[in-house]
Amino acid sequence: MLTEHLRSPRSVASGSLGSVIGARRSWSRLAACCLLLAGCGRTPEELFSESVSPDGAWRLRLTVSQSKMPQGPFFVTAYAVDGTDKVSKLLESKLENDGVPFTVSNIAARWTGQSAALLCLRATDRPDRGWRIEVGPEVRAVPIEKC
Repeated sequence: MLTEHLRSPRSVASGSLGSVIGARRSWSRLAACCLLLAGCGRTPEELFSESVSPDGAWRLRLTVSQSKMPQGPFFVTAYAVDGTDKVSKLLESKLENDGVPFTVSNIAARWTGQSAALLCLRATDRPDRGWRIEVGPEVRAVPIEKC
């Protein structure tokens, strides 16, 4: 009975067509997944600003990368660099993109003392976000309410 089913021209044709369609669907799904993974990445980080602490012992480095998706978010990363060029990553935050290029009015960082700095992110149509950055034996970034 199995051999009769396999010899039937109709079952062979429909079986072949079904396997071809199934293979095409599998390949198209795989191609779509690869495209999404490649398209959802980020560009390399670019230096946005770097400022030296009042005593010259530390540098606050800000970098920006953007999504590869059109009108996707920007990503801001803050680093503290000590006098021996040891780099400590403080934070990474998403800054929504409204299509307007970022300037110093959107991302602002300033030293408020020898071992403290303030970082503010201001997207045009989003609430401001900020961090108090402290350097020294322990390097950290603490979120603050108003910036």
